[in-house]
Amino acid sequence: MRAFRFSLALTLLCLTGETALAAQGESFEKLLGRSVEVYDMRGMLLPFVKTCERERTPFRRLFCEALNERLKAQHQSKVYFQSFEVDTGGPLGVRFSPNLAKPEMVIKVKGCLTCTKPMLGRRGGDISKARFFLFREPKSIRVRRGGVFDLAGIDISETKAVMPKKMSAKKFQRDVAPHLRLDLLYRPVAGVTQVGRRHRYGVLTFELLGHRVYDKCSGTVYAAEPKMKGKYKVDRNDMTCPQNLARGKVKKIVLPPKLPEATVRRLMADVSADMHTCYNQFGVTGDYTINMVVMPDGRVKEARSLGDNAETPTAHCVERLVKNVRFPRFSGRRVHVPWPFKIEKK
Repeated sequence: MRAFRFSLALTLLCLTGETALAAQGESFEKLLGRSVEVYDMRGMLLPFVKTCERERTPFRRLFCEALNERLKAQHQSKVYFQSFEVDTGGPLGVRFSPNLAKPEMVIKVKGCLTCTKPMLGRRGGDISKARFFLFREPKSIRVRRGGVFDLAGIDISETKAVMPKKMSAKKFQRDVAPHLRLDLLYRPVAGVTQVGRRHRYGVLTFELLGHRVYDKCSGTVYAAEPKMKGKYKVDRNDMTCPQNLARGKVKKIVLPPKLPEATVRRLMADVSADMHTCYNQFGVTGDYTINMVVMPDGRVKEARSLGDNAETPTAHCVERLVKNVRFPRFSGRRVHVPWPFKIEKK
């Protein structure tokens, strides 16, 4: 425990007040349009925390240090975009109060990318056990039992919204909280420094360029800095939104323009041809609609079954088959692709 307490914890700082880019009058959409979406921060953060002391020769140490500096410069020249959900150990927190005259939702953006889990493993560098915090230096940092960091004064913003009178806590957790999202726009500014006297903490400076809190299904934007010029465009292909789901079935398939329709249909036909393996395993027939989240590199990040059969072993079997699909690479951001499958007895 003592060794853990003295392990370094990364704290990400930012410029206070309006950011330089926001001051130039750029809208959130414009910043978002030239950003690079982040799915795993470890690759970006590793050059800032990696040490070269274990290299066997002076030449290899110099090469390692030069490579780290080059990678850091590349990251510092980019704008990164990352999206977060509620209660995933990240910066987006929500509190719902149903017992008021008007039910109220309080949305809090916390100053941490990962608030409860280590960002890097033991091989991550000289601060491999660190947890990452962003945009503000905590007034105090303590490590409680169980390795949980307790920080003070890192909140970025707090927004209150009035909810419908008939909204109960159970309905809120079922229909509202799963659809809330936080988008962050940021970039690394400098390398790791140490702060604190009694306990050492690593500080990795980041610049906050913008953030937005919204409901991805209704399109309601609760907070945006810098301000948005237009409205949030709801993804009509996202089958996790109630208005896009027609009793668990897809009547008309509308593919995103970035994916070639002929190739997608061929890949889905190959998956349909393997549906008999799920029947052979569980002996169940039926219709299964799968909502796929396809990344720009073509891999399926998420495959979720929808409808009445969603939590059955057969549905999980179909999800596993879909996750093995590799789509063509495409430009842009991740897309939702809903697809209906049918398992029949052969």
